[in-house]
Amino acid sequence: MQSVQPYFVAILPRDELQSIIVDCKSVVQTAVGNQMYLTDPPHLTVFLASFQDRNLLCDTLEWVTGDLKSPRIRIEGWHVFENDCLTGNNTLVTKINDSDKEVLRVIQGKIIRSIAPLREKTASLDRYQSAWSTLNQERQRAVNEYGFPFIGSDWQPHFTIASIRPSDWGNASKELIDRPIFGCFEAFEIALFSLEGKEPNLVQAFNLESESTF
Repeated sequence: MQSVQPYFVAILPRDELQSIIVDCKSVVQTAVGNQMYLTDPPHLTVFLASFQDRNLLCDTLEWVTGDLKSPRIRIEGWHVFENDCLTGNNTLVTKINDSDKEVLRVIQGKIIRSIAPLREKTASLDRYQSAWSTLNQERQRAVNEYGFPFIGSDWQPHFTIASIRPSDWGNASKELIDRPIFGCFEAFEIALFSLEGKEPNLVQAFNLESESTF
């Protein structure tokens, strides 16, 4: 029997945006050293839960992504999750255009409807117990029903640079706050990662056709 393992589904940037995010992570590393999420590959987390059957998870994702197109994402500078409810740090992320967030929420909904029923419910719930008191009722309900706290209109899609300790925030922010990311990006793919402790490991990537091809 396969062991229960946490996995997350993400949207991966390619080409220009991937390079820009890597460069921003490098700036933070130089300024304040290692921080939470800093060494993670550039990605936008769509869903995270614990699963037992990796093969079924991969097959289901391959099926659902076959009907998805690569989104068009406009990035409009920075956003900061101050005192992040899951990390307690200041999490520096990209600000995505509100209309494009709705497109991403449609993608999230299709993925969740397909794979959330496959999750190992107890392990998925247990993951959030240490932070349970910091989650509002809507997020607690989402964990109970889907295994992930940020669902639908409560999900604020973003690409993370790092979750930065408050003691380091001043030095890190002054290096990047005046160098925001702006632009429209269209090259993305869906990927499945396993989590080994806090380290993400790519399991499989699923190519998405560009909107311009149809």
